[in-house]
Amino acid sequence: ELRGEVATVQFKMIANGNETITAQEYALSLISYGSTRNNPANLTRVGQLHSSPIRITIEEYKAFLKVLESLDEIDFVLRSFVTAGEPFSKQQLKRAAKAVSKVDLSDNVLDVVFFVFDTSGD
Repeated sequence: ELRGEVATVQFKMIANGNETITAQEYALSLISYGSTRNNPANLTRVGQLHSSPIRITIEEYKAFLKVLESLDEIDFVLRSFVTAGEPFSKQQLKRAAKAVSKVDLSDNVLDVVFFVFDTSGD
């Protein structure tokens, strides 16, 4: 599969010969996907990850990319949760990713995603 090969090449470029990437490297790759890359709040939060002990494996990296492929469907599921009065949480995203993309997002991935994008902490 071409997407898998592209993801492997991307990961290897970020990892620079290492088996894993840092939380900060992963966060930078995340914000490069959308309109948030020019958001100073996101960049500030990425910078705060410089001393994080979290490491992301290639499997975790590829799992989240698979979720991004189904972003419209995931968004619909998450909006349904919120409309039903349930809070948007790491567990909700994990459940939505599993239901739509058939992948299990790791706690490390969820921690980085929420740290960077949930600037209000709610």
